[in-house]
Amino acid sequence: MINTTIEAGDSINFLWSEEQQKLSIDVIREGKSISARSISKTVLYKREKKPKVLNVFTAYSNRDFSFVDEDIIKKYRQVWSVDTNTRPVFGYMLNISGICALDPAGSGNIQEIALLFSGGVEGSAELYSIALFVNFLNKNNYTDMENKYAIITDTQISRISKFNLREEPLYGDFYLPENFTLIYATSDSGQESYLNQSIRSSDRLSSRAFKRISENQDNNNFFEEGRNGSQIKSSILFINDICI
Repeated sequence: MINTTIEAGDSINFLWSEEQQKLSIDVIREGKSISARSISKTVLYKREKKPKVLNVFTAYSNRDFSFVDEDIIKKYRQVWSVDTNTRPVFGYMLNISGICALDPAGSGNIQEIALLFSGGVEGSAELYSIALFVNFLNKNNYTDMENKYAIITDTQISRISKFNLREEPLYGDFYLPENFTLIYATSDSGQESYLNQSIRSSDRLSSRAFKRISENQDNNNFFEEGRNGSQIKSSILFINDICI
């Protein structure tokens, strides 16, 4: 499903190239081709109750839009996926985010990057983790304003466009930087999509971390302060290089 947002009075032309097997979308204003305000691609499947959304990609200019996962990934210097699980561990409610990176060449290769630990988070633990991760990247010069970056998430699908347009803060008073875009993908379906594969890898990374922590009884003492009302300090553990 394709949604195109344009200004009042503009018109849309859809052009299909048999030779290139490619669909082009042109927005026309006063006889001239311009960029749409936004173009969204939503992949879903029908089911009895309501459609299941697999992934949503929104571009805010015509040149940044694509129907194909490989081309979407190539538009960014790096695409990461962040999935957060919250579970009780030794009597303490712990958040663990699994962070993975997609090969920017569009091959579909996925690399586990890091684990982000937090507790006592108000509101969305995943938005908190994304804000913390993006802030870490920028402060430590892993990103620059000359390139674009993307984060795949499986939360807040109805608010992602507002985050991307900087109409709402991502978490607290933290706004998504101009060179970052959020992409929605669910972790429980869509095996053929690189976007869904990556967020599912993040979910599995988080789940494995929970399993290892909870199986080691030596970790019980670490959470004693948390059980008594104190919160653990947010921390990030890197497994591989941040960028592929």
